[in-house]
Amino acid sequence: IKQENTAMYFSDMERYAYEILKHENVAKVIRDNLQEVMIDEFQDTSKLQDTIIEMITSPNCIFRVGDTKQSIYRFRQAKPALMRSKLNESEKIVDETIDSSMQSAKIILSRNYRSDARIIQFTNILFQKIMNVKESTEKYGEDDIVDWFPKNDSPDALVEFASYTPKNKTEIVSDDEDEDEDIKMIKANWIANKIIDTYNEELRLARKNDTKLPSFHDFAILLRSHGDKAYLKAAFEAKGIPYSIDTREGFYRSELCQTVIALCTAMLDEEADSALFACMISNLYNFSDEEIAKAKIKLGSIKAVAKEFGIYDDLQMYKEFADTYGIPRMLSELANHNTYFNRLNISQQSNFDYLYEMTVSTKYNSVAEFLNALKAVEDEVSNEAVSKGSADDIVTVTTIHHSKGLQYKYVFLWSNATNQFRDSAEAVNVDDDLYLGLNFLCTNPYRAKRKTIHKRAIEYKANLEDAEEFIRILYVAVTRAVRRLYIVDALPKPIPYRGKKFMLGDLLIRNGMSGLILSTMANEPIMKQVDIDPSWNVFLEHKETQTVTELPHYGYTSIEEKEVLTPSSTEFGSSLPALDLTETNAGREYGTRIHACFEQLPPRLFNEDDLAFLNLSSTERKHLLAFGNAEIYHQAVEGKIYHEYPFYVQTEKEKIHGIMDFVSILEDRIILIDFKTDNAELSKIKSLYTEQINTYRKALQLIYPDKTIDAYAWSVHHDQAINIE
Repeated sequence: IKQENTAMYFSDMERYAYEILKHENVAKVIRDNLQEVMIDEFQDTSKLQDTIIEMITSPNCIFRVGDTKQSIYRFRQAKPALMRSKLNESEKIVDETIDSSMQSAKIILSRNYRSDARIIQFTNILFQKIMNVKESTEKYGEDDIVDWFPKNDSPDALVEFASYTPKNKTEIVSDDEDEDEDIKMIKANWIANKIIDTYNEELRLARKNDTKLPSFHDFAILLRSHGDKAYLKAAFEAKGIPYSIDTREGFYRSELCQTVIALCTAMLDEEADSALFACMISNLYNFSDEEIAKAKIKLGSIKAVAKEFGIYDDLQMYKEFADTYGIPRMLSELANHNTYFNRLNISQQSNFDYLYEMTVSTKYNSVAEFLNALKAVEDEVSNEAVSKGSADDIVTVTTIHHSKGLQYKYVFLWSNATNQFRDSAEAVNVDDDLYLGLNFLCTNPYRAKRKTIHKRAIEYKANLEDAEEFIRILYVAVTRAVRRLYIVDALPKPIPYRGKKFMLGDLLIRNGMSGLILSTMANEPIMKQVDIDPSWNVFLEHKETQTVTELPHYGYTSIEEKEVLTPSSTEFGSSLPALDLTETNAGREYGTRIHACFEQLPPRLFNEDDLAFLNLSSTERKHLLAFGNAEIYHQAVEGKIYHEYPFYVQTEKEKIHGIMDFVSILEDRIILIDFKTDNAELSKIKSLYTEQINTYRKALQLIYPDKTIDAYAWSVHHDQAINIE
C-alpha cells in the first residue's frame, strides 16, 4: 500500500533517517552546520529519536527542556528514562550560574507562576504519596516539589471530589463495559450545573464590582478518551452552554456514521456485498449473522438476500429521496424508518444530529458527493486539539493528551474507577531490553497454551510502565487547573483510604484516577468531598450583548437550540408553535400529499397539461393551478426557486434548523412561502403560524443579510396568500 501511494509512516522516516546517518560523512555534514540544538518536550523522546539527535550534534551543544512527570506518549515509544538518566548525570546549577568546567548541567524550575497555592499543595501531596512507592522507577523528589507565586493564593480556590453512588451497583465496571448511560448523564449534568452556578456567581460579582465579565473560555472538561463527549454535548445543549468539542475522530468512526457510509455505498453499488452485509447487521435492520447465512445458502448471494429482506427496495427509496429532495430529507426518512433514531443510544443520537447539521450546512448535490465527503474526512486521523483564540466564549471539552501545555481557570476532570492493562492480551510482547515474549504451545497429550517465564517478565515490566504512565496522565490533568479543580466520578463501591501505606500493589490494582486520589487524599483537608445530587438544577443568567453573529457551520453549538422541524410535521402538532393535535389521520395524509405535490411543481409558469404526470384529483389540481395563477407565484418564478429548502444557522443565543417549503431568491429580495392545509379562517391561520414563519424569516435574514424577506402563508383551502409581517 505504501509503495502504491508513494507514502510512508513517520516511523519509517525515522528508521530510514537512522540508516542514512550511519554513514559518518552524512552525519558530519549536518553536525558541522549546527551550533546549538534545542529540544522541547524531551520527556516524550524515543530511543531512536535520541540516537538520531546525538548523531547530528556535538556533545555539548544540546539544550533539552522537559518534565518526566508529563511523559504520556508510551504508545509512541516515549522513554522518560532517557531524560531521567541525563538528569542523574548532570550537575545542578545553583544561583543561575554555569561553571565552564561542567560537562552537563541541569536547571530546575521549581516555581509555578500559573496555578493557585491550593492546587499546587494538592498536587505536591498527592504525587509524593503515589509516586514514592518502593518499587517505582520514578520518584517525586525534592526537585519535583513545586512552590507557588505568593500572589496566587486566592480564598475561593478549591479542589473538590464530587461523587455519585449509583443504586443497585455493587461492582466497578471494567473498561470493556460501558458505564450506564444514566450514570454518565448524571455526571455530565452535574458538570453543566456547576459551570452555570460558577458562571452566575462570577457574573453577579462582576456586575457588583464593575469588573470584567466572566467567560466560558475559563472552563474546561478533561477526559481520557472521546467516547463520553456526547453526554457532555447533550447536557450542555440542554442547559444552553456554548461549547467546543472536537468530536471528529469519534464521530467518523462511530457505529452510526459507519452505517450511513455502508448505506450510501450500497445505494451506489448493488454488488457491494460488504456494505449490504453491514446494513443488514446494523441497528437499522438488526438481522443476525445466522439469519443472513441461512438466507445466503438458500438464495445464493448477499444481493439476493437484501432483496428478500426488503432492504434493496429501501435503498432505492432512500436514493430517490436523496436525488429528488436532497440528503437532509434522506436522513429524515432514515431516522423514521423502523423507529431507527429512537432506538439509538444517546451518543449515537448525538452523532445523527451532528451528521444532519453537516448536510444542512454543506449542500451535497448527490449521494456520491456526500459519500466521498464522509470517506475523505474518515481517512483523516484527527490527533490535534482544536485551535482557537482566547476571545472564543465557549467551554472546552477535550482529552487529557490534547490539553497538555494549556491552562484553564476551572478544570473538571471526568474521572473513572478503573484502568485496565491491555498488553497482557497480546499474543506477542516486545520490549527494548527483554526483546520478544511468546506463549508456549504444548500439544502432547493435550493441546494447551501457556505463558513462558520470559513473556511474564515482559508483561510485568510493561504493566508497571503502563501504571506509572497512568500516574503521569493524572499529573497532566490536575496541573491544567489555575483556580479550581473538580474531580467527578460515579463510585459503585467505596475505595479504601491507604494514606501513607499506599504501595505498589495499590497502584497495580488499577482503580483508576479516582482510586489513586481517594486512596491517598480522602482524609486530607485540602480536598473537599461532596455527593452528587441528581436533582440539582440551575439556570444560566445571560450577560447583556448588543451583537448577533452568524455561525454558518456545524462544529460548535451555542446557547439555545430552537428546533424547527419540517413544515409538514410542524403543521401537525410539533414544537413550533403548539397546535391542536386532534387532526385526523386522513387530514395528515392529505396535508402530506399536498406538500409533496407542491414540491414537484416546475420552477416556471405552468398550466394544467404540465400537471398530468402528478396523477392528481380534480380538487388537488384546482389548488395547484390556483397557486400557479397567483401574483405571488408570478413574482417568485423571476428568481431561483428552492423546494424543501434546508437551513442551519446559529446566533449568539440560539440555533435554528429545519426545512422551508418554498423559497425564491431574487436579486434584492427573497420570497418565502409556507403551505398550510388547515380548514380555518385566514385570520386563524395567520395567528397560528406567524411565529413559525417569522422564525424562518429570521433564519433567511441571517443567511442573506442584504436582502429583504417577504414571507407568506399560502392557504390551500382558500387558495390565497397571507402576508406575514
